[in-house]
Amino acid sequence: MPAQVRIALALLGGSLLLAAATMAGPGRSPITAVVACVLFGPLLFAVARRHNWARIAAAVLVAVGVALNAMLLPVLLDQDQLIAASTVVQGVLQVIGVFLLFRPSSARWYGVQDRGAAA
Repeated sequence: MPAQVRIALALLGGSLLLAAATMAGPGRSPITAVVACVLFGPLLFAVARRHNWARIAAAVLVAVGVALNAMLLPVLLDQDQLIAASTVVQGVLQVIGVFLLFRPSSARWYGVQDRGAAA
């Protein structure tokens, strides 16, 4: 496994743990934290097992999540600055992680051929 994929998995896993800890905190919803781990944990496992579909699914979910969180950020800043900061940190970790999953060495590891080099 290339170092970039290991780092990406660490960043995405860290983001998931941060999200779960934030959701399970006092006055929050621990059930939501468990659901997030049950849904996204296996996706990260599939990414680690060289499943290209999982890499693409992670990228789509991160893009949608970051867009939705960007719209919610003003509300979060008014209600709970700690949650807002956690959301921003999670988004940064996720974007960097997905970026690393699509670097050329990562793409080669997933078996994606560079179509420009073949021509």
